[in-house]
Amino acid sequence: MLKQGSNALNIQFSAEIEDALVSDASRNVGLLQQLAEKLCFAERIFESARSIGKRPIVSRQALEDVRARICSDLTSRYRQFYEAMKKGFEGSQPNRFGDIVRACAVTVATELLLDGVNKDQLLDAIKRNGDDVDKESLQGALENLNRLQAEKQVHPMVLYVNPDTHELKLADKQFLFYRQHCQPHWD
Repeated sequence: MLKQGSNALNIQFSAEIEDALVSDASRNVGLLQQLAEKLCFAERIFESARSIGKRPIVSRQALEDVRARICSDLTSRYRQFYEAMKKGFEGSQPNRFGDIVRACAVTVATELLLDGVNKDQLLDAIKRNGDDVDKESLQGALENLNRLQAEKQVHPMVLYVNPDTHELKLADKQFLFYRQHCQPHWD
């Protein structure tokens, strides 16, 4: 996608910038496109350059500014998501859902979020955050996490529990960008 866009606009992302964009996107083509588009706007590229050679895009500062703008756009979504999960269902023990989100935001490795976190790995991550949870209450929260997100109208879903494997996976890959670049506070 970057190569096609670069050719169409007659620009060339430096290898460092291209690697950073691909890494930031975490397998999310929509986020990759958003990053590249905002970076072009930051570099004042609004249409195809008509120069003889390709215009280079090399500014690390422009990339940092773009990341900050995207963080600003994402903060409201993920803050509302976290607050909704902390509240849980009416009459439930809300902290279990908040503990799960906080563990996914802070402690669980990216690869596990993408490939699937089992209950024992998640329990360990929650405990490393200093939260006290037992397997039974965690199992109950995991069984209801998808339903809670639907009830709280979290669209698109951020986390997903596979009902067959009981593994938790990241459904919204922008969350990886948010936790890496936006310095969220998960109290």
